[in-house]
Amino acid sequence: MFILKKYFIVLIVFFSASACVSHKSMTYFFDPTDTVKYRRTVVDVQIEPKIQTDDILSITVNSINPEATMIFNDQNAVVKVNDVGSQASGLSGYLVDSQGNIDFPMLGKLKVSGLGTQQIKDTLKIKLDRYLKDPIVNVRLQNFKITVLGEVNHPATFTIPSERITLLEALGRAGDMTIYAQRNKVLIIREKEGIREQARVDLQTKDFFNSPYYYLYKNDVVYVEPAKAKTGASQDSYSRYTNLIFPLISVISILITIFR
Repeated sequence: MFILKKYFIVLIVFFSASACVSHKSMTYFFDPTDTVKYRRTVVDVQIEPKIQTDDILSITVNSINPEATMIFNDQNAVVKVNDVGSQASGLSGYLVDSQGNIDFPMLGKLKVSGLGTQQIKDTLKIKLDRYLKDPIVNVRLQNFKITVLGEVNHPATFTIPSERITLLEALGRAGDMTIYAQRNKVLIIREKEGIREQARVDLQTKDFFNSPYYYLYKNDVVYVEPAKAKTGASQDSYSRYTNLIFPLISVISILITIFR
């Protein structure tokens, strides 16, 4: 009877341990040596996406004379993107061509690739001064999107209206990471100027705040890796295993009670 009790206790300890995820593995920005209670850091707020080929720009022009601005807001000059296979499907705007140009009313071809939206606004205001009095120009990037995959609660592709998002905000939009996520191995896949780069980010260290991947770029893909022990197949087998073993433990517990 003593041996039976011993094995029963061992089984309980084993399954309790296997069912738990350590607190440390689920912690963000963990640093046991950091005793600073308050820290202030200067944040770069000038981060702005650079326009690339196939981007779609929304451009509106206003002035004190609404009639004079009508030609610059001519909907016939705006491209409707209906390609079903495109991420930009259904968007309207000025499509940046393969040479990095847009075709703007009255002004013709304008080189916009490599510029930020603020630079494009400034350029258009200067060029429109000859046609309008005190022109007001608004430029927005229509297809700023990021994708979050892997061990998050709601993997998806998200359109970002603000043109500025941090990795933490992206994970928040995806419902945060699951308990099975490897927070020290978050993969960022980025394409910039024809070059694809991959980098792994450790969210368990405060050094992440100084990472070049703290802010995400347009079309970045975030992949959160699962823990090595957790794959789709192993998760199913674990469920089947626990469904069998816990009733067995209950039977053993009853037997101990009866024969004690």
